[in-house]
Amino acid sequence: MASSEACEFRILGPLEVRLGGDTVAVGGPRPRTLLAALLLAGGAPVSRDRLVEDIWGPEPPASAEHAVQVYVSRLRESLGADAIVTGPGPVYGVACAPEQIDARRFEQLALAGRAMLASDPEQAAASLAEGLALWRGPVLADLAFDGQGRTEVARLDALRFAAAEDRMDAELALGRHRERVAELEALVAEDPLRERARGQLTLALYRSGRQAEALGVYRTGRRLLVDELGLEPGAELRALEQAILKQDPALDAPAPRGRRNLPAPATPLVGREQELEDVARLLRGDARLVTLTGPGGSGKTRLAVAIADSLGERFADGVHFVDLSALRDPRLVAGTIAATLSVADADALAQQLRERTLLLVLDNFEQVDEAAPLVSRLLAAAPGLRALITSRGRLELYGEHEYRVEPLAQPEAVALFGARARARRRDFDVTGANATAVGEVTRRVEGLPLAIELVAARVGEVDLAEMVDTLPVLDLATAGPRDAPERHRALRATIDWSHDLLEVDQQRLFARVGVFAGGFDDEAAQLVAGAAPEALDALIARSLLRGGEGRRTMLETIRERALERLEDSDEVTGVRRRHADYFMGFAETSEDALKGPDQQAWGQQVEREHDNLRAALEWTLDGNVAARTQGLRMAAALGWFWYTHGHGAEGVRWLERALGAVPEAPALLRGRATHVLGILLSQRADLREADECFRAGLELFREAGDEARQAGSLNSLAANARQRGDTAAARDLFEQAVALRRGMNDRKSLADPLSNLGVVAMDTGDFDEARDLLEESLRIDREYANEWGIALNLGNLGALAMERGDLAQARSLLRESLAGLRLLDDRWSLVQALERFAGLAAAESDATHAARLAGAADARRQELGEPLAPTDAAIVDRNLAGARAALSPEEFAEAWAAGAALSLDEALDEAGRS
Repeated sequence: MASSEACEFRILGPLEVRLGGDTVAVGGPRPRTLLAALLLAGGAPVSRDRLVEDIWGPEPPASAEHAVQVYVSRLRESLGADAIVTGPGPVYGVACAPEQIDARRFEQLALAGRAMLASDPEQAAASLAEGLALWRGPVLADLAFDGQGRTEVARLDALRFAAAEDRMDAELALGRHRERVAELEALVAEDPLRERARGQLTLALYRSGRQAEALGVYRTGRRLLVDELGLEPGAELRALEQAILKQDPALDAPAPRGRRNLPAPATPLVGREQELEDVARLLRGDARLVTLTGPGGSGKTRLAVAIADSLGERFADGVHFVDLSALRDPRLVAGTIAATLSVADADALAQQLRERTLLLVLDNFEQVDEAAPLVSRLLAAAPGLRALITSRGRLELYGEHEYRVEPLAQPEAVALFGARARARRRDFDVTGANATAVGEVTRRVEGLPLAIELVAARVGEVDLAEMVDTLPVLDLATAGPRDAPERHRALRATIDWSHDLLEVDQQRLFARVGVFAGGFDDEAAQLVAGAAPEALDALIARSLLRGGEGRRTMLETIRERALERLEDSDEVTGVRRRHADYFMGFAETSEDALKGPDQQAWGQQVEREHDNLRAALEWTLDGNVAARTQGLRMAAALGWFWYTHGHGAEGVRWLERALGAVPEAPALLRGRATHVLGILLSQRADLREADECFRAGLELFREAGDEARQAGSLNSLAANARQRGDTAAARDLFEQAVALRRGMNDRKSLADPLSNLGVVAMDTGDFDEARDLLEESLRIDREYANEWGIALNLGNLGALAMERGDLAQARSLLRESLAGLRLLDDRWSLVQALERFAGLAAAESDATHAARLAGAADARRQELGEPLAPTDAAIVDRNLAGARAALSPEEFAEAWAAGAALSLDEALDEAGRS
C-alpha cells in the first residue's frame, strides 16, 4: 500500500502513479478514470455527480453512484486508506500537495517562465523547458473523458502549446535562432493556423540567413488562413513580413547574453569601489590577463567575483569561475578548467576556446603556479578569451597586468566589521561607545578582510574591550608576494586568536577537518574526524568553517592553518589514515554504482569528492608499502569514473604513478590497475600502449587464477582489434572471452562479449548471426536488470535493423535505447546514438537532418577527445553518403555547422523527436 504523501501522480501522458521510482497499479479503466478526474481538478474537491459525468457521460447507469463508492474503495486499497478523502455532498479529493501532480508542477513552471520572459530570458527558457519536459504524450492518453474532464484536458493541451511558444520567445531573445528552427517547424506542423509559432519560425529562419524560406513560411500560413478561415494574418505577422522585405535592422538577433558561472556570495561586498572600477576598466580595454595579488585573506576572491559579475554582459560565452584551491598538482589545472567549461577532454581545451568570447576567473593560482604557461597557451589560442587571476604573486607572464589588492582603508574596514557584527547582534553599532574599540580592532588586524570577519564573528560572545586587550598586535609583512610564512603572519595570528577561544575539543576538531580537500559531508566528518553536526556548527558560528546542514567547506587559507595544526599534533597519522580509508571505501563503492541505474547521481557525487580522492591518493602513494598498495587499489577503483567523466589524462597519470610505486603489489591488484590503464589509453586512441596493458593484465590475471578478469582482458583486446579494422582477430578474441564466460557459468558477464560478437557479425554482413547474438545478450541483460547493457543492445539492434532496411523498427529501437542512455548519462554512447540517428535520417532521405545530427556528434566527439575507430568511421561515412550526395557541399557544410552548434542535450532532443 502506498502513501499518497510520497506518491507522484502523472497525467501529462498516460496515467501513472509512482512511488519511490516504482509504478503503483491503480486498477481497471474506470477506477483509473475516477482518479484521473480527481487529479485534473488539482486536488480540489470534486462532486460525485461530476465524477459520474466524467466516467459515463450524460447517460450513466442506475448503479453509477454506488460504483463511484466502489472505485474509491479500490483506489484506497492501492494508494492507502487516507489517499482519497470524502467530504459532505458528497465530494471527493486526492490527499496530496499540488506539486505531487505533474500537471500542477508544469503550470507553476510555465507561469514562472512567462513572468521572467522580459527580465531574464535565460531563466525563463530553463523554467519552461523543465516544465515541458514533464510531458510524456497527450494528457491522459490512455483514458477517455466526458464532461468537465474533457474541458480540463483541452485547457492543459492549450497551455502546453503556449508554454512551448513562450520558450521559443526566450530562446530567440537569447540569439538561439539556428538551434531552434527544427523545433519551431514541428510546432507549426502541429497547428499550422497558429500565428505566433509561425511568426517565430519566420523570424528564426530570417535571422539564420534563410530569407526566402522565411517568406515562404509566412505565405504558406497566409494561404491556409484565407482558404480555411477566410481571414488575413494578424497585424503582427503582416508587420513581420514587411520588416523582412525591408531587412529592418530591428529584426537582427540580439547580442548573445553571457552566462555567469560564478559562486553566489553569502554577503554583500563592502567597499572596493575603486578596485572594481580599475580592474573592470583594464579588462574592458586592452588587458587580456589581469592578476589580483595580495596576501591570503585580503579579499581577492570576493573582489574577482564582483568584477566578473559586473562584466558578464560583455562576454557572449559567459564568465566562468574556476576554484583551484584544492589542487596541488599543476598538471590538473587544464582538466579542472575543462570540467568547469563542460569540455570533457583537457587536451581539446584550447581548440574549444578558440571561437569563444569569455572571461575565465582562476582563483588561488599560487598553489599551482607552475601551470602559468597553460594560461599563455590558452590566451594565444583564443583571441576572445580574457583571464582574471587571483594569486599571492605574479604569474610572470608576458602581457600580465598585476593589480595589488591592499587591505581595506580604515572607513571600509569599520564598515565591514559593522556589517558582519550585525549578523551576530542586530543592534550592533560601530559609532558611539563602540567606535574607539572597533577602530582599534580593525587597525590591529591591518584592515585584512578575512581577519575582520573572523573577529567580528565573536561580537556578542567576547566583549569589545576584551577583544582589544586579548587580540595580538599584528604586523602585516610587506615582503615580496612569494614570502609565504611572513605574508601570512597577520592572518595566522588572527586565525589563532579565534582558535584559542575555542574549547579544547573544538580545537582538535578544527585541526582534524583540515584533512578534507574541497569540503565534506557530515558522514565523512563523523567517521574521519569524530565530529557530530552540532560540533561542526560551532566552528561555522566562529567563521572557521562554512556551509550548512550536509556539506561543509573551509576557506583555503583557514584550511592551511588547520592542516599546520594537524601536522603538529600526535593525531595526524590516525586522521590521515581514516581519511584515506573512508575515501578508499567510497571509491570502491562507486566503481560498481557508476555502472548501475544511479550512474548519473553517483557521477555527480564522485565529482564532488574528487579533491578528497586526490588528497587521499597523494597521501597513500607517498606512504609505506601498505599505504601505497591502498593507493593502487583506489586508483584502480576510480578508473571507470575517470573514463566516463572526462578525466582520462589525469587517470593515466595516477595509474602510472601508482603502478610504479608498488611493483610488489599482488598480481590481481596490479592486473586490475593495468587493465584500467589500458582502457584509458584506448579511449585516447593510444592503441599500441593499450594493447600492451591488456596483455600484461591478462598474464597477471592468469597468474592470479582469475578467469573472469581474463575474459575481460580478451574482450578489451578484441575491442582494440576491431578499432584497427582487424575483424578476424576481434572475432577470435571475443569468442575466447565467450568460451571462458560459458565455462565459468558466468551468465551475467556473458552478455558483454556476446554483444560485441554480434557487432562484429554485423560488420561482416552476417545479419542473422548478429541478431541471434544481440538478442541473447539483451535477454541476459534484462534478466539481471543491467540497464546499461540493455540500452547498448537496443542500440545495436537498431543499427542492425537499419542495415537490413527496416527503418521503422530501427527508429523504435534507437529511441528506446536513447531513453535508457540519457538516464545513465553515458556520454560516449550518447554520441554514438547521434551518429546512428544521423544514419537513419540519411536512409529516410532527410539529408539536412542527417548532416545536422552528424555535425553535432562530431563536435561532441572532439570535446570528449574520443575519435571514431576506423571500422565505426567507415560505417558513419557509408551511412552519410546518400545525404552528402543529396546536398550541395555548401548545404551539407551549413547543416553540419548548425548541428555542431547544438549542445549534446539539444541534439539528443532533436534526434529523439525525429
